[in-house]
Amino acid sequence: MIPLKTQYTEAVPNGFSLIEAVAALSLLSIISLSFFGSIILLARQATENEIRGGAIQAGQRVLDELRLEDPESLPSASGASVDYEVAIAGRKHPFMVDVHFCEDPSLCEVKTTRQIEIEVLYQGVKRFSAETVFTRLR
Repeated sequence: MIPLKTQYTEAVPNGFSLIEAVAALSLLSIISLSFFGSIILLARQATENEIRGGAIQAGQRVLDELRLEDPESLPSASGASVDYEVAIAGRKHPFMVDVHFCEDPSLCEVKTTRQIEIEVLYQGVKRFSAETVFTRLR
């Protein structure tokens, strides 16, 4: 029988210790959580911007339709309002456009002039508003 010699050698650092590996994974998870959080935030902002753009488009459509009307044919009573439902491509739900006429009666004293205010709602939330005065030039 051959006697076995036990040799003890110094540990050679040729890898990571368990503590180093856990620290690296913890750091990596913190960085990736913040990265994914910012991606979610950017996706929400992109959706909000798309909805706001659709609201502006819906409001512009209604104002363009009203612009073709003779101002005398539009309501002149203070507080008169008309509601429109406008579908925009790419949106499941239509935009609701509330049109208010002559909220400031001094802007409607002449029968060829009408003040118009619009509010555009998407799923019950106000997304855009505008105010203008229409008049007949000739």
